[in-house]
Amino acid sequence: MDLTSRPANIFDIAGQLVLTATLQNDQLDISALKSGIHLFQLQLNGRLLQQKFVKRRSR
Repeated sequence: MDLTSRPANIFDIAGQLVLTATLQNDQLDISALKSGIHLFQLQLNGRLLQQKFVKRRSR
């Protein structure tokens, strides 16, 4: 499934929008996010896809 050029939103655990970006080559640059639990949202074919993930600090 090609997700290129689809807007995606990322929210922090408090529900605040922290990043809106467009997927490039089915990837999203999250390097600017702080460490913690986040929620990824993507609208696809009229459905809202959501996935919780943990951003860990870089080594």
